[in-house]
Amino acid sequence: SEPMPERTGGPLFHVVWDRRYGGDLQGVEEKLDELAELGVTAIYFNPLFEAKSNHKYDCADYMKIDPHFGTNEEFKAFVDDAHARGIRIILDIVYNHCGNAHWAFTDAVAKGQESDTYDWFEFKRWPLPTDWRNEKPEDYYACWWGFGDLPDLNFDLGRRAPEESNVRDKSTVRVNEPLMAHLKEVTEYWIGTMDCDGVRLDVANEVPFWFWVDFNNWVKTVKPDAYIVGEIWGNASDWIGPTLFDATMNYAFFRDPVLKFLGQGRGTAREFDRSLAAGRNAYPSQSVAVMMNLLGSHDTVRFREQVGGDLNKVKLAMLFGMTYVGAPHIYYGDEIGMLGGKDPDCRRPFRWNWEEDPERVELHGLIRTLARARAEHTSLRRGSFTTLAADGSVFVYLRELEGERILVALNAGKATGAVDLAAPLRDASGVDLVTGDTVNLNGLTLPPESGIAVVLR
Repeated sequence: SEPMPERTGGPLFHVVWDRRYGGDLQGVEEKLDELAELGVTAIYFNPLFEAKSNHKYDCADYMKIDPHFGTNEEFKAFVDDAHARGIRIILDIVYNHCGNAHWAFTDAVAKGQESDTYDWFEFKRWPLPTDWRNEKPEDYYACWWGFGDLPDLNFDLGRRAPEESNVRDKSTVRVNEPLMAHLKEVTEYWIGTMDCDGVRLDVANEVPFWFWVDFNNWVKTVKPDAYIVGEIWGNASDWIGPTLFDATMNYAFFRDPVLKFLGQGRGTAREFDRSLAAGRNAYPSQSVAVMMNLLGSHDTVRFREQVGGDLNKVKLAMLFGMTYVGAPHIYYGDEIGMLGGKDPDCRRPFRWNWEEDPERVELHGLIRTLARARAEHTSLRRGSFTTLAADGSVFVYLRELEGERILVALNAGKATGAVDLAAPLRDASGVDLVTGDTVNLNGLTLPPESGIAVVLR
């Protein structure tokens, strides 16, 4: 019911290029009302640009929507329809490399140094072989992790990859001006003409720092409130700031600790608290508030798969994500508890018959309720965060803003957990954020692997 796409013996990510499982812009547009009902306020798309693969990280034309998905005109109409429902659109853009079917690369291969785009790439040997069976593409041109169908873009004519990646001072760079002009045109087209609301930047750490300063200026000049989020798997403090990225995909300080403590029951609440605090202290408060807090992505084993299929642990993690500091992110299908192993198994087609499974319906309903609560309670979006207790497997915290206080208590253990609060909270009461029931915090206990969020009176 959730088939895994076949894969080839080719490069990382690559699935059979002529095997598709459907899915286009029209299909997403038909589901916009359902997404809005779920509480979605932004859609982050994996690459939509024309490419020969299924994953589309091998762009053939940055200025064109892949025909499998639709046309540029249809995409613009889709963006307008999404905006009408309060949903913003985030594009996945890869500026570290393109695909070997990109028009600039094919022109360079055909004409060599006579091509206007020859210097857009870092060729090491010429001419290229006509038979690649005993050859390595990386011996002839720079390419992502040695995969020949992903040629690197050449930003600095004075340095070879990967030395150019750590350069911050643009004054020391022989800037590849024609390439920069094209990427500027691309950026302004999608943020300006097509009215997209932000970008997710693939393998951002493999692109020069100085380039991201220019990119930030291009984006913010066209749309000051556009969202720039980089794919950085570790501490991204070097990339976060007003001249670079607004946020990062928060693997290091959200997904990893959540999976370990809430998902797999490893470690203590105190260790969990320290891991979270490290993330909040690593970045400016403005960025902490918009961190892309994800439980999984197209690059990871699905969260439910990693917790042994236990939906209670999925619910616990979702409760935390919807009440923690930052922007909760749901990888498609996680809202209905989809399974999926290592890539590409984590990219299975969506399970459209999910409403036939009561457990999946219950999970979907919980997420819808939590998303609505987050929209209704400003303290969950912009409030302060205070740890109240971190004892064994029990973690308790408070979100507070302008007199509104929401207490959240989580028990990641396999035994009943007692919530011991200091006065006057111990004698307080409130309303359960999910069920609407009245809750007395005096003597509050939590069943194994469960949590509760209470709006205090």
